[in-house]
Amino acid sequence: KHAPESRSHTDWFQCFASRVGATGQRALPGALHCFDQLVSSKKAVLVLSNASRRRSAAVSKLARLGFDVSALSGFVTSGEEAWQHMASEMRGKKAVWFTWEQGYNNFNDDYTSGLDLKFTNAEEADFVLCQGSQLVLQDDGATPIELMRSGRFCAVAEKVLGECIARDLPMICANPDLYLAMPDGKRGYMPGLLAKKYEELGGRVRYFGKPHSAAFDACMRVIGSDVPRSRVLHVGDSLVHDIAGANRAGVDSLFIAAGIHADEIGVTPAHIAGDEQISLQALHHMYQEYDAKPTHVACSFEW
Repeated sequence: KHAPESRSHTDWFQCFASRVGATGQRALPGALHCFDQLVSSKKAVLVLSNASRRRSAAVSKLARLGFDVSALSGFVTSGEEAWQHMASEMRGKKAVWFTWEQGYNNFNDDYTSGLDLKFTNAEEADFVLCQGSQLVLQDDGATPIELMRSGRFCAVAEKVLGECIARDLPMICANPDLYLAMPDGKRGYMPGLLAKKYEELGGRVRYFGKPHSAAFDACMRVIGSDVPRSRVLHVGDSLVHDIAGANRAGVDSLFIAAGIHADEIGVTPAHIAGDEQISLQALHHMYQEYDAKPTHVACSFEW
């Protein structure tokens, strides 16, 4: 049940806080205590998140949930990595922007500040910025695309993607996640689905975030070259992003079963309470289906 069983041979705990430690609205039961205990045990904790926000916005959100962010040894977000790339390569260019609605949990009102981007239609754009899955922003303003809640590509999204494909515009994906467990228990559909669709249509996509090796490399730069990867444990609940990414990066992993895959595995309140064991058969079936195998597994991120 509990997370730190592998703590004795680990110096760095690399966590995906948005799902392992919090739902987006509140910290998950036991997560704050587990975080505090890891820090008290002199373990360095770094957050690697597929949040499509600037690092500062993501850190402040974690603080509001009750985590002592001053105790973190690092915080890497896919949104920050994408922003830094655009600052270097795309400054002053024109873009079609898939983004979030104002007020939504992932909304970052100044995300593109400092990039001098102009948002326009596919005919004039230089690239596509895939940062959210609720709106598309062009020269005529923001238009809802309804993907986040419905999981369906509406006519507007299909049309815009088709126009961008016709011009062979490159896409930058600031959040490769496909799905998200919403606070109400429903499934949310993420920007990674837009990027996946774009690739299926023949488009070119540059991804920032897990499971891509650049995200783990960014973390290792924070950790430092003096720490071997064998001393790093990546904690996450997505076999597609966390565990597969850790496998590729050559670091150990701890899979949190009561997360995005809970329904597929058949996790129940009795499992979370520690009264019943999760089926090993169900777990191994999932590992084979997603071609990702963790080093360790726990039901929840608890001490």
